[in-house]
Amino acid sequence: MRIAILVNSLPPRSIGGAEIQAASTAVRLAERGHEVTVFARAVPGDTAGAELKDGVTWVRTKTAPVPGLSFFAHILAFKRDWKKHGGPQSDVILAYQLVINGVLGARVSQGKIPLVSWVRSELEIESQGLKYRRLSPWVIRNSTIVLAQTKTLAEKVRGFCKEHKVPNPKVRVLPNAIALKEEPTYDNRSGLVFLGRLVSHKGVEVLLGALKRVSSSPRLRMLGDGPLRSELQAKAKGLNVTFEGAVAPKDVSKALEGARVLVSSSWTEGFPNAILEGMERGIPIVATAVGGVTDVVEDAITGYLVKAGDEEALAAKMELLLEDDDLWESMARAARATAETYSWETHLQELENVLKDAISGT
Repeated sequence: MRIAILVNSLPPRSIGGAEIQAASTAVRLAERGHEVTVFARAVPGDTAGAELKDGVTWVRTKTAPVPGLSFFAHILAFKRDWKKHGGPQSDVILAYQLVINGVLGARVSQGKIPLVSWVRSELEIESQGLKYRRLSPWVIRNSTIVLAQTKTLAEKVRGFCKEHKVPNPKVRVLPNAIALKEEPTYDNRSGLVFLGRLVSHKGVEVLLGALKRVSSSPRLRMLGDGPLRSELQAKAKGLNVTFEGAVAPKDVSKALEGARVLVSSSWTEGFPNAILEGMERGIPIVATAVGGVTDVVEDAITGYLVKAGDEEALAAKMELLLEDDDLWESMARAARATAETYSWETHLQELENVLKDAISGT
């Protein structure tokens, strides 16, 4: 198949879960014999243009800053690169996120190229922003198939379609994948770890508040970067917290080694790739019960789920896993076993089936 993948930006400049998954998917699809071109926005530090690497054509589009019109300027720049780099010859388009990539896909497909749009987060269908309320239903109407990362999110997409009178949407579930490494050892584990962007919806302020309630004063390692880093560092003053910055995708597994508990304090989530990364390393999870988290973490089996914003509950579950060795090991092994069900081989087979169905119209 000739597959065009649309995503916001690309590693190493961008560290979001969708971007990491899109880049990994592209390379693996190329290894399976497909002709893959990835279209993304050029972010500061990128070189605009196209390059062939790892069997994939990577196209980074530079958009001239136009005050108040950047959205439309990017559409025009993308359409230029789409034509220049063989987009119209694609058999199928895979767009990560409804806005803006689903919009771009719908604009260039023109009903001639099947479009598979991938909803990555609740925000895409629950945001009250005018851009989302108008464009998300339009993208779904123009999509051959809509993917959601979890069953929970798929049901919300169906409800969204009903509310916005989108008839008979073809919604399927396809979660993220994880690269499985050798099973980790289950000794000499200590401390807490957070893996993710330092942005408001990750709820890091809640995590820091919960940490103050843990009597043993455990070390918390913050793996990630973002616009709130300086503010959060100030709030963490006096706590046993280290901010280690962004971690390259290839180094995440190594960075997680030795951690005892991975904590996710998000207010909203799609499919939490960071949680899956932790489980692959045999790390139990303490997380807020939001979005797709509830589809991945089995409460009291692979970790604990608490209400978003509940510092007291978050602290209590962290402390329990830090102190009870037998409970911890049971959950650590269960977490690893769950991660093993999210292999890339299974993911790619299911994705290929989705793309083939989109092309055939089934």
